[in-house]
Amino acid sequence: MDPGIIVLGAIFSVAAFLLWWSFARARASRRKMLEAGFVACDQEAPALLHALDDVAGGYPPTPRREYQIGQCFKRPGGFGMVYRIGVVDRTNAKPDVSSDRAPMGARFDVYLIDLRDAERVSHGPVSVFLAPRAPAPLQRVLAGLVKSDPHGVLLEIDDPIRAKWFLAAFSDRAGKLDERLPIETQERLSKGAELYFLAAHFGAGKLALFGQHDRVDIDRQLAYVAEWT
Repeated sequence: MDPGIIVLGAIFSVAAFLLWWSFARARASRRKMLEAGFVACDQEAPALLHALDDVAGGYPPTPRREYQIGQCFKRPGGFGMVYRIGVVDRTNAKPDVSSDRAPMGARFDVYLIDLRDAERVSHGPVSVFLAPRAPAPLQRVLAGLVKSDPHGVLLEIDDPIRAKWFLAAFSDRAGKLDERLPIETQERLSKGAELYFLAAHFGAGKLALFGQHDRVDIDRQLAYVAEWT
């Protein structure tokens, strides 16, 4: 058999497996959400997009983030509602001039939470990017990538221990992270990286936790989200 045909067949087989794997994870994730008492709320997508822009849209002088809302789920939680939303960040997506398809972007599963005592949890709007459990050289590379696409004015993180918890933090004006987030909030945030959360955005009385797309270990994530409600 022609080696080229064998290679082409192998490529198609891998692509088919990855597509199946993606759909299987999505189905498993949806099933777990329904089992946890969430209900679909796709009809609320326009309002949720507006709320997400208020919380995680970034701060001047940087450009506003461009988000697209996918599948939505909700359930009552604490002070208000807890939403879990499929989100695509198209801010830096490059259009393909040879195709009519919309440009791809980074995909996340976002928990949007109404905070009971927002002023105690955060002293003003702030966006924090969590440091994964990884070697220091890799963390420095990731921190550089985050800072190259800022969400606002970079905040100082003075404490050497807490500096290992976060890649970067941004707000609407210069200052220190300790001035915006109490130590208790920072300590709680630091646990999020172990649950595949990547960033936390505080603002407008809400918290938006951005996590890796289609994680199926939802039970642990929901237990963590409950700590904020």
